[in-house]
Amino acid sequence: MNSGIPKRIIQTNKSLDLPLLERAAVANIKLLNPDFEYLFFDDRQVEEFIEKEFPEYQSVFHSFPV
Repeated sequence: MNSGIPKRIIQTNKSLDLPLLERAAVANIKLLNPDFEYLFFDDRQVEEFIEKEFPEYQSVFHSFPV
């Protein structure tokens, strides 16, 4: 039965270059959730997504404290 909610894990980080401990955590998440699609984006990719898909919200996005 399809619940309508996609089995997807999305994580973001400032950079794609993760320290060893964080890379291990990502590997563990994938291992423990084999039925889920796993997506990981850095800040640049998130900004590009907002710019392309939701340009009207760019100013709101940039107003968030980081």
